[in-house]
Amino acid sequence: MAEFVLTKLAESVLSQSVERIAKLLIHEAASLRNVRDDVVLLQDELQSLQGFIKSADTKQHHDKHLQWLVLKVKDVASDAEDVIETYIFKVASSYIKACHNKRARAQISFVRERIKVIFTSMQTYWIASVAAGEVEASVSTVELQRKLRRRSPNEEEEDVIILEDSFRDLTAKLTNVEDQLRIVSVVGMGGLEDGLNDWLQGELKEKRCLVVLDDIWTTVDWNSIKGAFLGGKEGSKLLFTTRNEEVATSADPLSSIIKPRILTDKESWELLQKKAFPKGGCPQEFEGVGMQMATKCGGLPLAVIVLGGLLRTKTTFKEWEKVLGDINSYLNKVQSHQEYEGVNEILALSYYDLPYYLKPLFLYLGNFPEDTEIPKSKLVRLWIAEGFIPRPKPTTRRREELKQTLEAVAEGHLEELIHRCMVQVEKRDHTGIGVKTCRMHDLMRDLCISKAREESFAQIIQQQHESNLSTDVSAASSYEHLGSGHSRRLVIHPGFDRRFRKPWACSTFFRKLLGCNNNPSSSLVESNWVEQQVHPNLRSLLCLGGILSLSTLKSSNFRMLRVLELYFRLGSKIPGGIGNLICLTYLSLSCGKYEDISLPSSIGNLRNLYTLDLGNNANVRGSVGKISRLVRLRYLSLPRYQHNQSGFRIDKLKDIVTLKNIPACVLIRSYDALHKLTNLRKISIVCSGFYHNYNEDHVRRVLRSQIVRSGRLTSLRILIKGLLIEGTEAGFPSLKSLSYCKSLSKLGLCGKMKLQQQQGLIRLPQSLTKLTLRMSYMEQDPMPVLENKLPNLRFLMLGLDAYVGSEMVCSAHGFPNLDTLQLTTLFKLREWIVEEGAMPSLKKLTIDHIQKLEMIPEGLEFVTSLKELEIVSMSYSFCEKLQMKNGIEGQDYYKIRHIPSISFNMCTQD
Repeated sequence: MAEFVLTKLAESVLSQSVERIAKLLIHEAASLRNVRDDVVLLQDELQSLQGFIKSADTKQHHDKHLQWLVLKVKDVASDAEDVIETYIFKVASSYIKACHNKRARAQISFVRERIKVIFTSMQTYWIASVAAGEVEASVSTVELQRKLRRRSPNEEEEDVIILEDSFRDLTAKLTNVEDQLRIVSVVGMGGLEDGLNDWLQGELKEKRCLVVLDDIWTTVDWNSIKGAFLGGKEGSKLLFTTRNEEVATSADPLSSIIKPRILTDKESWELLQKKAFPKGGCPQEFEGVGMQMATKCGGLPLAVIVLGGLLRTKTTFKEWEKVLGDINSYLNKVQSHQEYEGVNEILALSYYDLPYYLKPLFLYLGNFPEDTEIPKSKLVRLWIAEGFIPRPKPTTRRREELKQTLEAVAEGHLEELIHRCMVQVEKRDHTGIGVKTCRMHDLMRDLCISKAREESFAQIIQQQHESNLSTDVSAASSYEHLGSGHSRRLVIHPGFDRRFRKPWACSTFFRKLLGCNNNPSSSLVESNWVEQQVHPNLRSLLCLGGILSLSTLKSSNFRMLRVLELYFRLGSKIPGGIGNLICLTYLSLSCGKYEDISLPSSIGNLRNLYTLDLGNNANVRGSVGKISRLVRLRYLSLPRYQHNQSGFRIDKLKDIVTLKNIPACVLIRSYDALHKLTNLRKISIVCSGFYHNYNEDHVRRVLRSQIVRSGRLTSLRILIKGLLIEGTEAGFPSLKSLSYCKSLSKLGLCGKMKLQQQQGLIRLPQSLTKLTLRMSYMEQDPMPVLENKLPNLRFLMLGLDAYVGSEMVCSAHGFPNLDTLQLTTLFKLREWIVEEGAMPSLKKLTIDHIQKLEMIPEGLEFVTSLKELEIVSMSYSFCEKLQMKNGIEGQDYYKIRHIPSISFNMCTQD
């Protein structure tokens, strides 16, 4: 099985290398002109190796020599890229000489000789003689995406097996009134199911409470927080889950432990069918094989779910038999007697079954810290920057496929991993269909990191911190290596200050510990240490938390980087040498949303950059105008309040797909930018000036531009800033042009709407699924227009005086698909009426800082779909009416009794 996995990874690396070299031949034609013929020959020979890899994949020989050959293919493909890109770097550095041309040819020749050795070994072992007809065809990406689109991704999760006995036991322990705080522990394998101590203790003092802590690993973890739970009222309960029975026993020796039982074979088969056949109807001939596989999952639901995701991609009885055979052969190899060892191998089976193009995408997910919500948009950009996503192949049948973006392809691949139950959807986006964030189950992430370590895919280093908080640097900091080998990716995870339960990057203690609070020029401890971990062929450095000194970038070992993400300390200056990293495709730099960073003029040298993310800073200073030279940018994020705009133009950014926080004046003065950016799909625009007429003119020109009228935009946000003097606020001249935006799903408008402009809301496109309005100062209730004219709306936010009237009405049958409603800082709203039958699909409601609102609407009693109610910064009397105290219901409690989750935050005195 190991050989099989190697072939998939090697095929992925080889395909990426071939495509990368093809791009270099196009985009770096001038740099490669002296060695072009050599590079073309090398590319051809690498393509020939692809046939070998497919043959090896099909045969799946359990042969050490084959395994060695596959590893050699992987290495030679990566080394081919290194040779070519190093040569390009030297050309760009302007010190190329004739001797370098000769040396480059010699290096390419050496790589080609290695390829010949591989071919010779292939012939020796008769691998090259595999007939083309023996290679099993795999489902094409387009076909698989078509199948995925047929599914309904926003269906509620119904594949649940209830353990009635464990449920009754847990309920009994939680509801039993005792004279002291009791700890109820749930012990089991993962997958069967912040703040300061003082603050938490104050919140819980003299209150009867139920506190749930999930996944407590060690007694040290428990001892560091147990002091916060000493003041609970009689009848309070603390429930925590753990994989370690010793932790549960030490927490409360007098409390018995609940161990959820594993699934029975019958329950396992029931769950497996639901996952393998989501629409029901398991063929009868599959049942015998299916029951055998369900039994082998050891009763662990996660293993059943993942196996079901694998079987969902298998449509024939022969394929099911093959999966059963793989399970048997793999479990027979397990030598360990650990209880869940076999289950882990079943999870691994789904990894082995991944097609080659999904292998690196799955392994990349292991780079993110444990229990992290992974933003889809960031993940997609990183995949693209790493070269994992090839451009869609043009077809003659459907010319529209040529317009499919790399982002769309990457999102389709993410859906494939979700479809296989290897990645969990955490949040859906505003459409209710797409993914906003995802995460990995702990066991699946363990598998991911294990396989990444085996393949030297990435080296993950986690900064650790001793619980005694020693001020001695050598005692207080250490580094745990989660990977090994000559990896081309280095990922740094933040350590945690256990006292504050937060990343070190946010801790004053951490900054003092590293000696960087008083001496801006002092180097951070990590700097020298990180340099020891890198090598000349390092391609990716991700600092996902923690702080690194930018002086680290002075090392020549970083020159081949493609991906760089850093969070650096205050006062650091981006070194001019960053312009030497000409292979960069992804660059994210942040020193904090309240601090400025300064760009060196060399930033304009990064001509291969796809992503430039500077959005998590207060302002960008320095050579901002040099961004205009980054002609391959697809994603550009600037701070929301960008002041320095000198020389900044974007009309040459022909490939740009997403522009965040772009000043309107830059759009307008960039000649034909408002007409030329035909690939643009998402844009947020900031109109800022001291005179409202100036701002309104900019808004008018933007709304009348081809960018808006083309109908290509899917997301648009316009923020108008001006003097906040009543009667002089800048506003929107007209919303008529928005009627052309037939593809627009997300719209945010911040700025005043006069009466005639407010009536223009009727022109908003029906394609909208998310709408946010702020500082609109609308005097007429906007609900009658929005609830009837936007039938597809799922998310609506009215904030910061978007509406300045005193009464608002949501009518019966209005907002048929609204999922989330946020009402915040509507300072003049006194009465809100919700008629019976309004908002029949509403799931989440937020009421925030509407101090004059006297009571919650009667009609909410009939919104039975509502799952979550969040009350923030409302008056004490408003909140008291909605609460039950000492068994006595508040005056308005009956209106919200049916809502499962209700939270009150920062309620204030009247």
